[in-house]
Amino acid sequence: MALESDLCVGETFLTDLLRSGEPSKDTADTLRRKCRYFMLTFSDDGRLVSFAKDEKKIAKARLLSGFFANTSHMVDKDAVGIYEDYKMRDEQEKYFSIMKSQMRFNRQRAWSEEGRAGREFILFVGLILASHVRYIWKTKLKDVADTSIGVLDEMRSIRYVEENHRARFVTPFVGKQVRICEAFGIDIPDRCAPGYTSRTAREKKQGLLRKRSI
Repeated sequence: MALESDLCVGETFLTDLLRSGEPSKDTADTLRRKCRYFMLTFSDDGRLVSFAKDEKKIAKARLLSGFFANTSHMVDKDAVGIYEDYKMRDEQEKYFSIMKSQMRFNRQRAWSEEGRAGREFILFVGLILASHVRYIWKTKLKDVADTSIGVLDEMRSIRYVEENHRARFVTPFVGKQVRICEAFGIDIPDRCAPGYTSRTAREKKQGLLRKRSI
């Protein structure tokens, strides 16, 4: 499309210049660079005498437009399928970066084959969870956090508190944390909702009336 546009614009410009019979404001070399797909002929005083398409240059440009070589090995797919996989290279590099940085899987610290297989299974489950968090962030939480890690950082302040092995409670969900729970379909516990007030605060005991001073 770009090639056809250049040919159409260049031919219109050169036709108008040839019909006018006036010398061009540009030099012959500049005009040849602007109309690179045409062979131009000038008179001694710099007027355009004739022009014609450079078929060899056009054929070469058309041959190199929109084509590239992609070598694959032992992949049972056609050219379109391989190209679709190739377009995912940026996304794949991002997940490799997540594996090496956030999940600390740049080195396999395992002493046996069973240990290595276990670490790879944990990594596989972690990637599933990370992919789900990333998908929810892209589709529903772009205005809440700049990255998918920012979504997790918003939830880090929530704490589960246990006192004397009896009193147990979770700190309240506030602000963006409520939006995040709604996006992931997570039900906020009754005692952790922003509008929750404790039973003690709702049912205040009436104290003794003060004696009026005389």
